[in-house]
Amino acid sequence: MGKYNFTALRVRQTALSQFASGKTSKLPQWVDVVGEITALRQELGYTSDYDVVYETTTALADRAAAIAHAQEVADAGITWYLDSDWMAQPDDPFAYQAQRIQAGPPR
Repeated sequence: MGKYNFTALRVRQTALSQFASGKTSKLPQWVDVVGEITALRQELGYTSDYDVVYETTTALADRAAAIAHAQEVADAGITWYLDSDWMAQPDDPFAYQAQRIQAGPPR
């Protein structure tokens, strides 16, 4: 089976402690949802590792802010970062997607 990564099980606690220590200026909207999922999984007896998916649209205009945000999400234990832009309606969808692909992940 290999080594388990239990970081995702502590996502809410990590976000709360980062907020309390001043590392982040506000609590993410998903803090309570992740906590509820964790509590429900424990109540049902699910103790194995699981992934937490975070879907967002990465702002390409400010690369440094995008990298900082991605790091904050990773530090909280998010295991999948999906860059999805469902609202964009560019004149040239192929050029728009090519720009996002060329920018690469915010790391």
